[in-house]
Amino acid sequence: MAYSDVEIKKFSGLFLQPNTFNLPDGALEECSNAVISEDFIIRKRPGFKTFHTPGSGTLKNLFLYENELVAVLNDKFQHINSSGVSSNLTGETVLVSGTRVPRSVGANDNLYITTDNGILKLTAYNSAVTKAGIPMALDLKARFIEVAHLTTSTIGPIAGNTQVGYRVLFGKKDSNKNTLLGAPGDIITLSNPKVSATWGSSGTTVTVTSNNHGLITGMSVTVTDGSQAVLNGTWTISNVTTNTFDFTVGAAPSPTAGSLSFAYYRKARLEFTVPTELASATDSADFFFQIYRTSQSASSADTPTPDFKLIKEQKFSASELNSRVVVYEDDVDDIFLEGATELYTNPNSREGEAQENSRPPLCEDVILFKDHIFYLNITERHLFNFQLISSNVSGAIWASGDYIEIKQGGTTRRYIARTGVGNQTVTSESASFVSMTITVNYTAHGLVTGDTIFVSNARGTGTLPSGTYTIATHAANSFTFTAASVPTTLTDLDFQGVTNGTYPIFAILDSSTALSTGLLTTASALVKAINRDGSAPVYARYISGIDDLPGKMFIESKTFSTDPIQLRAVSDGGSTTPGQGFSPTLTATFTDNESTQDVLPNTAAISKISEPEAVPRANRLIIGARNSRILRGFALRDSVVVLKDEGVFRVDGDSSFNFVPTILDNTMTIFAPSAAALINNQVIFLADQGVSLATATSVEIISRQGIEQPLSAVLGNTNLDAQTAGVGFEAERIYLLTTLAPNNNAASVVYCYNILTNAWTTWDTTFKQALVGPANTLYLVTTDNKIKKQRKNQNKLDYCDEDYSITVNSIASDNLSANITAIGFTPEVGDVIVQNNVITRLRAVTDNGGSNFGVDFEAITTLTTGSKTLYKAYSSGIKFAPFHGGLTIREKHFAQFQIHTKDRSISYIEISFANDQFGSSEVTEWHLSDVAGSGGWGNEPWGFFDWGLEDGIDLSYTTKPAPPIRIYVPRFAARATFIQAILNHKSAAEPMNIQSIGYQIRAYKERVSR
Repeated sequence: MAYSDVEIKKFSGLFLQPNTFNLPDGALEECSNAVISEDFIIRKRPGFKTFHTPGSGTLKNLFLYENELVAVLNDKFQHINSSGVSSNLTGETVLVSGTRVPRSVGANDNLYITTDNGILKLTAYNSAVTKAGIPMALDLKARFIEVAHLTTSTIGPIAGNTQVGYRVLFGKKDSNKNTLLGAPGDIITLSNPKVSATWGSSGTTVTVTSNNHGLITGMSVTVTDGSQAVLNGTWTISNVTTNTFDFTVGAAPSPTAGSLSFAYYRKARLEFTVPTELASATDSADFFFQIYRTSQSASSADTPTPDFKLIKEQKFSASELNSRVVVYEDDVDDIFLEGATELYTNPNSREGEAQENSRPPLCEDVILFKDHIFYLNITERHLFNFQLISSNVSGAIWASGDYIEIKQGGTTRRYIARTGVGNQTVTSESASFVSMTITVNYTAHGLVTGDTIFVSNARGTGTLPSGTYTIATHAANSFTFTAASVPTTLTDLDFQGVTNGTYPIFAILDSSTALSTGLLTTASALVKAINRDGSAPVYARYISGIDDLPGKMFIESKTFSTDPIQLRAVSDGGSTTPGQGFSPTLTATFTDNESTQDVLPNTAAISKISEPEAVPRANRLIIGARNSRILRGFALRDSVVVLKDEGVFRVDGDSSFNFVPTILDNTMTIFAPSAAALINNQVIFLADQGVSLATATSVEIISRQGIEQPLSAVLGNTNLDAQTAGVGFEAERIYLLTTLAPNNNAASVVYCYNILTNAWTTWDTTFKQALVGPANTLYLVTTDNKIKKQRKNQNKLDYCDEDYSITVNSIASDNLSANITAIGFTPEVGDVIVQNNVITRLRAVTDNGGSNFGVDFEAITTLTTGSKTLYKAYSSGIKFAPFHGGLTIREKHFAQFQIHTKDRSISYIEISFANDQFGSSEVTEWHLSDVAGSGGWGNEPWGFFDWGLEDGIDLSYTTKPAPPIRIYVPRFAARATFIQAILNHKSAAEPMNIQSIGYQIRAYKERVSR
C-alpha cells in the first residue's frame, strides 16, 4: 500500500479525556508554556522576569490605580514604580492576616481596599492610607449662656418661650473633591421658657421682681399678662438690680401690682466630643464639623419640628483635635436659615434616619455597580443596645460612687457616677481666690477631694488658664483647687467634672421627681464620659429622638475586633442595685451582659448612589441562605453575578431600593474565591463540576473537554482554596487558573483557557494573585513572594524569562564560540545573548569553574567582548493526542514527521514519539543551522533579509520563509497502531508559531498483536 500524507492544521488544545481515540486530530495531551491563539496555531507563552521582591512582609495582592501599581502586603501598602522600586505608603495601620485576600474597587477617583481593619482608601497611588467613611458624631451638650455674661449686642438668636433642637455631624472633602458626611449624632433640645414674676407700677414705670434674674440693662424682654393688656409687649429694661428690673409702658396699669410672665432672647453654647480616630487620623486636618438647628417652636411647651438646617460648617482647629472637644456659641439669626442646607436625615423633606451615612462594614469583596458599591460578605462592629430606665437616687437604686465598667478584649474601663455636677458643664455661682487657692461656690456640686475638673472659662480680670485641676478640699457647696497663676479679680467660672483622680465620672441626676430629665441627663452624661475617655475601646451614642422615650443608648466597638463588648454595673456608693436602672438589667458579672456582632456572610451592604463611603444600615441585600457565604461578586454590564458556596446568583436593579437577587444555578458548589475572574462580560470560576462560565442568563461548564480529569482529582483537597487563583486577560483573550496538580498540596500548574478558541493549555508560572497592569501587561504575585512581569515589548525578547548581566571575555576566531563570566546563575543551551538588537544563541555550554563558562553558538556571532545581557530560555512541551489515521485496528508505518511554522520561529527543537508499545522513543534534535547553514546574509551588512538567518529581535507578522522541520520517525516508534509526537522547545526569543504538523503513513498489516 502506498504512503499517504496526513496534515493537521488546527490545534484544539488539551483533551485529557478517558477515550483518547475519540478526539479531534489537533487534540493535545500536553501543551505547556504555550497558548492556542485565535487562529488555532501553537504559540509560546510570553516570558516573565522578576519585577519586584519586597524587602519585608508578605505580598497579598496587587492593584492598578491611576495606571500605577499598588501592592498590598500583610502590614502595609506600597506603590511600585515602573522600575520595580517600591515606596511604603504612610497613614493608617494596615493589617491583612491569615488567608484574607484583599480586594479593591475604584469609585469617585478613589481606590477602596478590603483589609482586616475595614475598608481603607487611597486618593492617589502615592497618597496616605486613610479609613473609608466618616466617624459618626457622638455626644452633644447644649445650654443657654447666662445673660450676665453677654452684652446687648450678643444676646442671641433663640426667642423666649420657644424650644429649639441641635444636631452635629462630621465630614471632610477629600483630595479628589468628594464631599463626605458622616452620621449625625445626638439630638439635643433646648427650652427657653417664660419666667414667672411679680410686678408693681408707679405711673408708666413697671418694676418686675425675679430673684437672680441675671438680666442686664438694655436687654429686651417680652411680657405676657392675662389681666393687664397694657403690659403685654416687648420692652427694653433699665434700673437693673440683682432681683429687680424696670421697663416703661405706654399707659399706667390699673391695678398697680400683680403677676406676669416674661421671656427674652438667649444664646446657646454647644459642646461635643471629637472621636479619637478622627483626632489621630492622618488626614485629621481635612475634617470639618457641621451644626444644624431646627426652627423655633411656637412655645416652650411645644416640641420643635425636626427640620434641621445648617447654621455652621467649620474645620477643626489644632486645639480642638488635641483636646477632642469643640465648644460653639450659636449666634445665627433665624433669617439665615431661610434656604439653608437641610440635614440629609430630616424626615419627610429628606432621606430620613434610616439613611444615615454609616461607615462601610468589614467585608470580603467589593464591586461597583451602577454607581453603588456592594460590600459583600459583611461583618459589623460589636454593638450593645441598652436603655436607662431609672436614675433614682432617692429610692436607693443609684448612689454617688456606683460605677459602670466596659470591657473588650484586654481593655477594661470604669465610669463613676456622681450626683450634682458630674461631667456636665455648669457655671459657678461665685468664685474667689486667696493667693493660688481658688474657691468655687456651687450648691450641691457632688464633687470630692481628689476629683479633677476642667475649667473652660473664667471671668474677671487677668487670666486663669483653661485646663484640668485637682480638687484640694471640698464642702457640700464649695471646693478649692490650686492654680499656677490667678486673675486679678475672679467673679465666676465654667467647669465640669472629669475624673475621680483615676476613672472618668458621669453625672447622675435623680429621676425620682423628674423622670424624663433625670434619664436624659444621666444617660447623655454616661455617653459623654465614655466618648471623652481616650482609652475606651468603644464609642457611645445617645439615640433617643425628639419624640422617643429618653435614655436610649448604644455602645459600638471602635474596631472590627471579634471580642465582645461586656458591661457590668457595680454598687460602690451605698445603693443596692444600680444595674436595675438599665434595660436589659446589668448584673455585676461581665459575661451576663455581652454585645452581639452581626456576621452576615450572605449579605451585601450597598452604598448610596455616587457616595461609596456612605453605607446606611438599612441598605442590606440578603442573597440566598445565611449559612452559605458570598465568595465573590462581579459587575456585568446590566447585572451583578454573585458566587456563593451554594451556587450562582444574579442581582438586578438600579438603586439600593430595588436591587433584587435571583438564582442562576443552585446545582453546583463553588470553590476557591480567588479563582473567579471577569472576562468578556462573563465570569469564569471553579466549581465542583469544573471550571464554569456564568453570563447574566446562564451557567455552563467549560473544562469538560479539556482538563476535567486532573481538576476532578484535586477538588477534594483541603488546600484547594488557598492554592488556587485566577485572572482574566481581556487583551489576550485568555483566562489563567493556577491550582493544584494531582497528588500535590501546593500550587503546581497553571491552566490557560482561550475564550475564542475554547482551548486549554498549561503554564508553569504559578501565582497567588495576578493583575493586568500598566500597558496591558500581566503581573503575577508568585508563590515565592515576588512580583513577576510579563515581557511585552512586541519583539522576540518577549519570549524569554529572566535576564542577567554577563561579561564576554573572549571570542573564538571563527566567531562560533566564546568564554563568558556569569555570576549567580548558570547559562544553558537555548539561552541567548543580545548585542545591538542582534541575537546570539547558545548551542552548548561548558562549566569552566569560578563563574566562567565556555559557550558554543548556533551560528556565527557578531558579539564583541565586554558587558552584555543574557536572556534565559524556558521549555514549552507538547504531546499530541494519539494519531491513528482513522484506523485503530491496523498497524501502520509512520515514516516521516513534519512541523511547519509561520516564520523562522524555531531554531532548535527536540522531538520524540510514543506509541502503543513505547512511552517515548529516542530524542531527535533538530537545528535550524544544520539546515540553513551557520552563516547567512542576515549577519552581513545587507541586514536581516528573508533569505538570511533571522537573528534580529524584531517579530514578523506575515508568513516568512522557514524550512520545514522534517525528520524520519525512529525505528522503534515507526510501527504502531497509533503515534504521539512529543516536542520540547527550549530556545529563548522564539515564539514557535506552529501552524501544522504532518505524517507520512502507510497501513501495512491487519494483525496488531499475537
